[in-house]
Amino acid sequence: MIITNREEVIDKAFGVFVRMNYEKASIITLAKACGVTKTGIVYYFPHKLDLFMAVADKYVLQMHEPENKFAAPADTL
Repeated sequence: MIITNREEVIDKAFGVFVRMNYEKASIITLAKACGVTKTGIVYYFPHKLDLFMAVADKYVLQMHEPENKFAAPADTL
């Protein structure tokens, strides 16, 4: 599968960061997981830290979404 957008890169990178830690996950490893070249990753994320932060932002926000969904009805009581 070839990755064609920024969100797909973030999703694939999440899997790599879960299997490996930040230090062990190289840009080359991330690119291979996404089915693109190193240049393909750097196009969206100039530095590995930029990609890691995008992954963290997306998945930390998702962890809090269900909390907010369940909190809303209680607020109306």
